[in-house]
Amino acid sequence: MRYASLGSGSRGNATLVESATTCVMIDCGFNHKQTLLRLERLGKKPADITAICLTHEHGDHIAGVKLFSKRYGTPVYMTQGTANALEDIQSSVLINAGDVLDFGELEITSVAVSHDAAEPCQYVIRENHQRLGLLTDIGYACEAVLNAYQDCDAMILEANYDNALLDSGPYPESVKARIAGDRGHLSNEQSLALVKALQFENVHALAIAHVSEKNNHRETITSLFRQHFGKDVEKMDFVCQQRGMPWRTLA
Repeated sequence: MRYASLGSGSRGNATLVESATTCVMIDCGFNHKQTLLRLERLGKKPADITAICLTHEHGDHIAGVKLFSKRYGTPVYMTQGTANALEDIQSSVLINAGDVLDFGELEITSVAVSHDAAEPCQYVIRENHQRLGLLTDIGYACEAVLNAYQDCDAMILEANYDNALLDSGPYPESVKARIAGDRGHLSNEQSLALVKALQFENVHALAIAHVSEKNNHRETITSLFRQHFGKDVEKMDFVCQQRGMPWRTLA
């Protein structure tokens, strides 16, 4: 299994996960032109995409999905809550949290999460005995989430905001409360606590994603995560909003 990102953040999100015969895109949050450019940068064409799995209906996760599905006939998997917020999606497939989706060598399990969307989910992807956990856009990790993400070999994990930067930042108080609430996003401290709770030690296979451009800094995250990973923290990946993340391989 290998995986890459087209980009992650408030201006667009999309992740590719690939086996020998299958390539699934999780979310399609860039406009059509940007999606094609970013796919090309990763050596992929629209015809290579087996399916799209949506996490929720927010614009930074679904901006390009309607046109992509219509133009290329790509099936789009989503919960009923997400589907209710969208219209005119061709080849849509409804799923429930907990469903296991079979895409050739890839087995993708949807996991219900707490976020300010209609029926949000995230995904754990398995090929043989290897597991990749994708976990962004979540206000807090409940016991069911902790159980679902135990023993992942690699993770793409949200560290959205720094508490002090959010508190002193330009957002209205209502927006700050939403971001920091149980249906918002993970702070740096919450993200690190989750890493510790999962006993995730492989810093080479940890990618930090959905980092706020206004309420966080890479250096702030690195400094905090150094508490867990020590000097090896410099080997941790960061998924860039503009450049995404190149292919990483789970061997």
